[in-house]
Amino acid sequence: MVDQERIAERLNELADGLEADCPLLELAHDCRGRAHTVRLLLDLDGCEVALSIRHPDDNGIPSRQWSGVVRAYLLNPLALGLDEAEALLRDPDLAAALWRVCDEAEVFWDGNNRVGRATLDAEEAVRAVIARHEEAAEPCDVWEECGE
Repeated sequence: MVDQERIAERLNELADGLEADCPLLELAHDCRGRAHTVRLLLDLDGCEVALSIRHPDDNGIPSRQWSGVVRAYLLNPLALGLDEAEALLRDPDLAAALWRVCDEAEVFWDGNNRVGRATLDAEEAVRAVIARHEEAAEPCDVWEECGE
């Protein structure tokens, strides 16, 4: 069984890999004004956490997200630069909130699909932690970063 400590470890692993694998601001904008979407993903099946960066032309929703088995929390790459994203991922409140979503959620077969349901309070706790970090961050100037 996955616990809150394991979620915190995985979030720290993601934070450690940010600079090498996915500098948030660089990947979130392609310097032509097309913003990519950055999401923190939580898979309710194994309580696994991941980052997803999607190109603007990729407008489909993966079936596991559509059915709620994977929860997606939007991160604002203009508000969260690399340092702020790392601070968010290392925040113990985020690990606690994600664990709460997993602990209170249920995944079941509805006759056609596996469906995930999470409690509204738990989901709002995750969004509140993300919003706190986004509000505290200095706004990023994407055009300055792109050299224009």
